[in-house]
Amino acid sequence: MSIVRNYKNGILVREAHYSNGLLHNINGPALTLFYSNGIIREKKYMREGVVFRYRYEGPAICTYDRSGELIMKVYMEGDKTYYVKPPFDLYDS
Repeated sequence: MSIVRNYKNGILVREAHYSNGLLHNINGPALTLFYSNGIIREKKYMREGVVFRYRYEGPAICTYDRSGELIMKVYMEGDKTYYVKPPFDLYDS
């Protein structure tokens, strides 16, 4: 795992998981980005450097606003990409 913090205040900026030099994590997001206030900005689920997540596992990408509210989900199925914005009802179970 690679963690990057703001050198002035120590707030987390980026958390990344790698395997063989590629972003990769089968147990959670491979890449998590943070706003300067420490709130999560984006989570990306990746395998071998490619954004990937089975639909039944949830969205492949989650984007949040500065207050931490989820503002967009991205689902990927084969060669199709679905961008879902509130209200989240397309794929939510």
